[in-house]
Amino acid sequence: MLVTLRQIVQEVSTATHLDDVLSIIVHRVKEALSIDACAVYLTDVKSNQYVLMAADGFHRASIGEVRIDRQEGLLGLVGERRELITVSDAAAHPRYHPSSATGEERYQSFLGVPLIHYHHVLGVLVAWKRAPGQFDKDEVTFFLTIAAQLAKAVHQAAAVDDFSRMLSGEKQGDAFIQ
Repeated sequence: MLVTLRQIVQEVSTATHLDDVLSIIVHRVKEALSIDACAVYLTDVKSNQYVLMAADGFHRASIGEVRIDRQEGLLGLVGERRELITVSDAAAHPRYHPSSATGEERYQSFLGVPLIHYHHVLGVLVAWKRAPGQFDKDEVTFFLTIAAQLAKAVHQAAAVDDFSRMLSGEKQGDAFIQ
């Protein structure tokens, strides 16, 4: 798994756009872990929602369209608790609210990790398996490591976007570049 992790990190580091980074992550993680679906939801602070930005194993039309309130479902639980959540039988969980737009109702096992950078939840990385059951320790460790890399990439992409808007005169007010 370390070799795969290194390869993914190298691919991500050469990507030029956040969309490419997200796509690489969901496709390569799905392959590496033999899961049935992998998705990245990013936080839209203005609407207080998570937006599905990339997925492998969900309906393609749902990407960029599905929005979930930050307090809703298993996704919201991951963000609220700011910690990894695994559920072996998602349908039995009280916070389970599948989106028919994504097709996630066909999956049973859930793994979600918040994308946290400087104490801010930037989004959530999720994995699904069709069969009920637990994710093993190596899968969880791999997923946590990828989530940390992804949080850094999302933060950097947002900083570059803010800086570009500031230089173009779109963004006014206080600016902080770290």
